[in-house]
Amino acid sequence: MRTGHFMTYTCSLAFLLAALSSCSKEEMASPSTDDGCIRFASPGVSRSIINSAADMTDFHVWAWYGTDGAFTPVFDELRLDKNQNTWTPDYTGEEGKKPQYWKFDTPYHFYAVSGYSDGNAEVSNEGIITVTINDNDTDNDLLTAYQENISYASGEEPQPVSFSFRHEKAKVSVKLSAASSLTGEAEVTQVLLNGLYKSGTLTYDPHTSEWQGQKWEYGESTSHSGTLESIASGDSYYPVENLLVPPQNLGNTTTLTIGYSIKGQSQEKTFNLNEFGSNWWTRGEGYVYSFTMREDGIYFEGLTQDNWEESHAGGDINIG
Repeated sequence: MRTGHFMTYTCSLAFLLAALSSCSKEEMASPSTDDGCIRFASPGVSRSIINSAADMTDFHVWAWYGTDGAFTPVFDELRLDKNQNTWTPDYTGEEGKKPQYWKFDTPYHFYAVSGYSDGNAEVSNEGIITVTINDNDTDNDLLTAYQENISYASGEEPQPVSFSFRHEKAKVSVKLSAASSLTGEAEVTQVLLNGLYKSGTLTYDPHTSEWQGQKWEYGESTSHSGTLESIASGDSYYPVENLLVPPQNLGNTTTLTIGYSIKGQSQEKTFNLNEFGSNWWTRGEGYVYSFTMREDGIYFEGLTQDNWEESHAGGDINIG
């Protein structure tokens, strides 16, 4: 059974579904509320890490109305595209992608997925969200949202519907610094994350508890190579920056190998990431592992962990 509660997790994006005068693309700029047409005027998402509303370009919506298992489809992966400050539904004429109108005294249920579509995302009429991600999707953000049991009595004016999106991936970065005591440059020869999952399928049931409702079926364990540079003493860079991966446990096989050369002398060391204070990469969390290269070796300096926020790298994005 659906419940009437409303998710207020990591990334609050104001998604507006308004009852306005017309569902044609041409009349989006001058809405009224005369005929009960379900209209859209909201932020969407971009296929990258979400830092602010300005990054967003599109998102997809599924919707049904009804109760007790008798659900009638309204929208089926309807795409909304950003056109300056207007959000335009892509009404293709196919079923689930046509203009729709509110039915009064009837509960509606809306679901949204950002960053994935075209067969990689689907929602059942029971509100179960399923998304499949691939190994090459590590720069593609994934957010989900829902709002259920919205209904209006006859003669009542429908109000905008607000979604609260949540990040479903974790964000991982590696920072390398060259000690100020170095004479000359440090040439980075290897940065390799090994034993991590970059692909899988998320099945999210928003009607259960946080951990029971979110299930990942992972793909094959794999590796990720960082960028290689030569850096001067006192400088730093990110060979791995904002790597977006499924939330996952860090076992003894989840490692980071760093190699570099100074004046022809090579150094290399492998670190177990679960030894640095966190043995999980949690959805909606950011992790920055910092290291310093010195002439006698490479040293771990610390792990910075925080929620994604608009002030730095995603999360809690408030629109409208």
